[in-house]
Amino acid sequence: MNIKNETNIKFKREKEEYKYQKEYNISNVDCASCALKIEDGLNAHPDLKARYRFEQDKLIIKSNNKINDQEIDKIVRDKEKQAKISLDEIEEENNSIIPLLIVFALFLITKFILPFENLKIAIYIVLYIYIGRNVLSAAFNNIRKGDIFDENFLMSLATLTALVIGYYDEAVAVMMFYELGEFFQDKAVSKSKKSIKAIMDLSIPYTNLLENGKIVSVLSKNVQLGSTIVVRKGEKVPIDGIVISGNSQFDTSSITGESIFTEVKENSKVTSGFLNMGSEVRIKTTSSFSNSTTNKMKELIEEANDKKAPTEQFITKFSKIYTPSVVFAAILLAIIGSLITGEWQVWLTRALVFLVVSCPCALVLSVPLTYFASIGKASSMGILVKGSEYLDKLNDIKIINFDKTGTITDGKLQIINYQADDFQLKLASSMEILSNHPISNAFKEVFKKAIFTELQVEEITGRGLKTHYQNQDYYLGSNKLATDLNLILEDNSSQNLIIYLMTKHEVIATFELGDKIKNEAATTLELLSNNYQLNVLSGDSQLRANILKESLTLDNVYGNLDPLEKADIVKKQPEAKLFIGDGINDGVVMKQADLAISMGGIGSDVAIEASDIVFMDDDLAKLDTLFKLAKKNKRILSQNISFILIVKAITLILGAMGYANMYAAVFADVGTALIAVLNATRISKV
Repeated sequence: MNIKNETNIKFKREKEEYKYQKEYNISNVDCASCALKIEDGLNAHPDLKARYRFEQDKLIIKSNNKINDQEIDKIVRDKEKQAKISLDEIEEENNSIIPLLIVFALFLITKFILPFENLKIAIYIVLYIYIGRNVLSAAFNNIRKGDIFDENFLMSLATLTALVIGYYDEAVAVMMFYELGEFFQDKAVSKSKKSIKAIMDLSIPYTNLLENGKIVSVLSKNVQLGSTIVVRKGEKVPIDGIVISGNSQFDTSSITGESIFTEVKENSKVTSGFLNMGSEVRIKTTSSFSNSTTNKMKELIEEANDKKAPTEQFITKFSKIYTPSVVFAAILLAIIGSLITGEWQVWLTRALVFLVVSCPCALVLSVPLTYFASIGKASSMGILVKGSEYLDKLNDIKIINFDKTGTITDGKLQIINYQADDFQLKLASSMEILSNHPISNAFKEVFKKAIFTELQVEEITGRGLKTHYQNQDYYLGSNKLATDLNLILEDNSSQNLIIYLMTKHEVIATFELGDKIKNEAATTLELLSNNYQLNVLSGDSQLRANILKESLTLDNVYGNLDPLEKADIVKKQPEAKLFIGDGINDGVVMKQADLAISMGGIGSDVAIEASDIVFMDDDLAKLDTLFKLAKKNKRILSQNISFILIVKAITLILGAMGYANMYAAVFADVGTALIAVLNATRISKV
C-alpha cells in the first residue's frame, strides 16, 4: 500500500458531518456483489462511513477520527482476499486467457481421446484443482467468516458434490466454463469502466505556470488564484480564467457537448476543459483548481452514483433475499425428491443446478452499470445528472414548466429591429458605447465599426442620454424622454423596449430592443408538445409573456409572477412536474418541482445548487435529448432485468424437471451477466 497524509476537511452530506475523508483506488474486484460485501464490512465499523463506487473503482471513507490505511486494507482484504487498495493509481493487471485455453484443450483430449478411465479421473481432478483454485480458496475463506451465500461457495459446493457423486468431467467443465465466463465478463466490465472513466477524465493535473518570466510545469492544485498560465495548441485549459493575451479557436465539446469551435480573444472567459485548437494564449486564473468547472463536474458525476434510483435499491435488497431462497429451494428439492423417488443421486444433481443459478451477480452488476453509463453519456453531451434517481423521475414527468428569461429566450437585450440610416446608427451606438448605460452591449453587437470617440455623453437619470455633435443636441432614450421634449410619438403596439434618437424638434430614428427567443426553442417545444404539457412562468408582464405563445407551441403562459407565485403554481400541479430555469430567484420554484433543471452556462449558483440536472451550455435542445436518454436507460434496464430473471426462472424449472444440466446453469449465471453488461454499453449510442 502507498500511504499519504489525509486531507483534514469537513464533509457534509445528508446532515452527517465528518472531519476526515479519504479516497482510495481499488482493483481486482469485478463482482458487484463482492463490492457490496466490502462496503457493508466497512460500514459495520462504528467509526467509518464507506461508499464503494464500483463503476469507478473508488472507495470513499469518511470518519470523525483519523483514518488508518492499514485498518481499511485489513477490512477490505478480509472481505475480498484478492482486492488491492491504494491512494495512488493502481496499474491494471493484464490477465491472460492462455491458461484457460490450455485447460480446455487438455479437457477435450482427456474426455474424447484418452482410453484409460482411472487416468481420466486423475487428470480431471488435477484440472479441477488448477482451474478452481481461486474459487475454492475464496470459498474456504468465506466459510471461516460464516459467509456461505457467496458465488464462490455455491460454485465450490456444486462442483465438489458433482465430483463426489462421480460426475468428474461435468465438475471440471462447469468450473472451466464458469472461469471462462468470468474472464470475458471481467473484460466487458473493465472496458465499460474505462469508457466511463474516459468521459469523467476531465481535470488536467498539470499546468504551464508563468513565473518570473519563465514557463514552468506545476501541479494544477498548487496554482494560486490570479496566476498567469499558458495554454499551447493541443492543450486543455486546466483552470477557469480570463484570456489576457492571444487569440485562438477553442474546442468546448468536453464541457458543453457543442462541436462548433469557439473563438477566444483578450478578455474572453474560458472554462477548464476547453481544448486549444490554435495559437498560444495566456490566461489569468479566476478560480482555484478545486473550484474549477471540470473539478466541480467530476465531483458531481462521481457523487451522482450515491443517489441511488429505486430500481437500484430494489435490486440490492432483492439479491439478498434471492440467493438464500434459491439455496433453500435446492435443499428442499434434493430432500423431497429423494424421499419420494428414492433416487437421491438424480435429485442431488438437479439441486446442483439451483446452487449455480442462485448467484445474483448478473443483476447486481448490470443495473448500476447501466445507470452510470447513462450519467457518463449525459456528461459527454454537456448534461450533468446529479443522481441515477433523476433518470427514473424523467420518465414520470407529465408537465414541464419553463422560466422565460435565459431559458426560452437568450436572456439579454438585443436590437431586433431599427429604423435609422448609417449616421444615425453610428451616433446612437457611439452614445451608448461611451456611456455606462445598461443597454450599450445591444448596440455593440449591431455596430462594430469605429465610433465617434470625441463625443461628450451626458446621462439624464431615468430618461436616457444626451450629446452635442456638429452644432446640434441629440437625445437617446425612452418615450419618457420624448415626452419631456414635448415630442409626439406614433402609436406603437410593440411590447418590446423602444429607444428613440431625437433632436429637440423631432424623432429621427427608432431602435426596438427585445430578449430574443432562442433559435432551438421552437423546434424543441414542438417535439415536446406531443407528450408533455408545456407552461411558461415569467416575472415579465403578461403582455410580453404572451408574445411567446404566439410564436411557440405552449399550453399556458403566466406573467407578472414573483418567485413565490411561481412556486405556488408548480406546487398545485396534480401530475409529475419539471421546472427548468436559470435565475437566482428560481431556487424556491425548483424545490416545489418533482425534478429541476438549471441552465449552467448563464445560470446562477443558487439555481445550479437547487437543481437535479444542469445543462452546461444553456442549449434548450438538450431537453429532448435528455428525455430520450432516460427512456433508453429504462428500456435497457427492463431488458436486462427481464432477460436475467426469465433465463434464471426457466433454468430453475427445467433443472427441477431434469432437462437442464449444470452447463445451462453456468450460462444462466455468468452468461446472462456478460450479455447484460454488453447490452448496457449500448447506452452510448443515444
